[in-house]
Amino acid sequence: MELVRELQKILELVVSLLLEGVARTATPFVILSGDETAATDGKASVFMPKTFLGQPIAQQMANAIGLLAHEIGHWLQPLDEIQEVEKATGLNHDIANVFLDIQLETNVIRITPLFKNNLRNLRSDVGDANRKDYEKGRKSSDFLENAFCSLLYGRFCINLDFSFSPGNSNNHKVQSLLNDATEFISCKSRDLPNLLRKIAGKYPDRCDKRERNRSGRKLLNPTDMVLSGNVGNLVQLIEASLVVYDGPDTSGNCTGALGGKVNPAADVLAASRLIQKRWEVPRSGGSLMGPGRMNRLATVRGDPVPFDVPAPKGRSLPETKVVLVADYSTSMQGAAWTETVRAAQAITLAIQNTGGEVKGAIFEGYLIHTKDFSADIFFSRSIGGNSLDDAHGHSTSFGWLPLVWQSFPQHRVVILTDGNGCYPPLVPQAARKRTSVILLRIGSGSRPHAEATVRKFAERFVHVENLNEIASAWSVVIPRLAQ
Repeated sequence: MELVRELQKILELVVSLLLEGVARTATPFVILSGDETAATDGKASVFMPKTFLGQPIAQQMANAIGLLAHEIGHWLQPLDEIQEVEKATGLNHDIANVFLDIQLETNVIRITPLFKNNLRNLRSDVGDANRKDYEKGRKSSDFLENAFCSLLYGRFCINLDFSFSPGNSNNHKVQSLLNDATEFISCKSRDLPNLLRKIAGKYPDRCDKRERNRSGRKLLNPTDMVLSGNVGNLVQLIEASLVVYDGPDTSGNCTGALGGKVNPAADVLAASRLIQKRWEVPRSGGSLMGPGRMNRLATVRGDPVPFDVPAPKGRSLPETKVVLVADYSTSMQGAAWTETVRAAQAITLAIQNTGGEVKGAIFEGYLIHTKDFSADIFFSRSIGGNSLDDAHGHSTSFGWLPLVWQSFPQHRVVILTDGNGCYPPLVPQAARKRTSVILLRIGSGSRPHAEATVRKFAERFVHVENLNEIASAWSVVIPRLAQ
């Protein structure tokens, strides 16, 4: 089925992004099931419902991807510990699962930001299908029922850009619970068990060990079956592959059209040729095994193919794929920005002249690029109304990196910056290995703690003083064997 094939490709992409180069004993598979929503077994299967919200899932690709993203989010949570908390405290599973959903739908887009719109669409459709039931439940005199429906109303019916909004309740105790639920939005996965214990202690009337009987009634929370297990070894590998920081920063992106054209200067072209020359690999003449003349020594040795042909002379040029991103924040104004653009131009031309591919963008508090991430941004006067004659960004954030990592899984990422900015809260180690930084010491010089910042998300970095050092810097951040 086409849907299953597409979801399988997406699942494999995400796992490969997190575990690139890591041997693993489990590979998850997508399987259609008769359940009402997505789930995982204790091994490596992801079950997707054949129908969702009363419609065939094959006709809801956006929601299918949203459910898949939701499932991946649960893999990032310590589910075994959480289940022990439920058993020890009697914390109601339905209520606890809403808290987990709040946390995971914020957490998962930190490393897979392309899922953001799918999760929003999923919340919207669930809210449209269940709003009347949620509103009815919010009026219940039973605290557990009122709390459950009020939480779901905050998940699916208020501000859909977020995984939860507390809203207002006429019940003072329910309102207190809704306010406490907001803590799960920014909660780290490792802190979930303790936070759930805290909630169980504060609201003992939410601790009810009786099973909620759903027989014959509509499923009010279509995402509550995902807590059926995790994928064992795969989850452990994912947890080991993620470097978790307390850095709070995440950021968005925007697209714009390019305006005007800037021709590279003569010294930029010269620097480009130097960079290009460093990648050219001399090959001496010789011979290769093949159908040609008889090689008597090979015959004596008993080689199965005792023939060879002359090897061609010349140079072998690497096929390079790079996303080049330049710092557009105010700390880069003046000479730093001028040299940054010139360096970006030189690098872009060198890669393109050797048959490689360059994607380009600039950043401040968010990422700015064309729809196709065109490297022409470094040869333009403006993008989306933003002048590129100097750096004008108001702040600096590297929180956009997960978007680039996920959008271009086969590219190396090179950042031109002074290192003065906030870093992503989650960094897959595989992504860090293909990320490099050229730290600029121009004008006022690089900012304090620049090296400590870039070390969190980049495996390689090098300082440069001017354009003439770019060729040497390039050979450090992307050595020949890594291209």
